Amino acid sequence: MSRIRNKNRPLQTSFCTTYEQRNCANILASCLGISLAEFVHRAICSYNQQILDDQWNGISPEELLSAMRSPKEHLQTKKTA
Repeated sequence: MSRIRNKNRPLQTSFCTTYEQRNCANILASCLGISLAEFVHRAICSYNQQILDDQWNGISPEELLSAMRSPKEHLQTKKTA
């Protein structure tokens, strides 16, 4: 994860760009009982998963696997649905 050093601010992750964001993230991490680094990691993973979900337009992983195993069958059921 990239880090930014600003003369007026402590070392911080690029995910938390302002003091207020970092403070809020610290509070949330503290409430969850995890480190700031773990909180940021989970937030980034969650954000990336949301992007993947949006790209597939709500196709479930099971449906995707089914389509990969038998694409012709999957296309026929999609056309009739």
